[in-house]
Amino acid sequence: MEPAKIVQSRGPLIQFIGRVLAETTFETDAANPLRVTLRIWQTEAGNWIGQRIRESVDHDGIRDVDAVIVEGSGHETMAMRLAIMDFFDWSPQARKMVCYDLHWKCTMEVA
Repeated sequence: MEPAKIVQSRGPLIQFIGRVLAETTFETDAANPLRVTLRIWQTEAGNWIGQRIRESVDHDGIRDVDAVIVEGSGHETMAMRLAIMDFFDWSPQARKMVCYDLHWKCTMEVA
């Protein structure tokens, strides 16, 4: 664990002590492609932070950073996972990251 900070494009500066649990980077398929980086951090207190960075592949200065803080104690693991995935809009890249890197099961059983 080490000191970290996330400077959001809109929203507060987030400072914490933590570590990266998982990270992936990909490029969008569009007329103006973006490089997208998704990260899941774990804080010293056990909270999670989802971070999304979008920047222009053409390097024209476009950069957008946003984050979500998911508070929990480890007893609410499923709720925390759902909140992180909702933030990432359940993208295929996010699913792949959490399934392969964190071994999460993205399945809910309903009675």
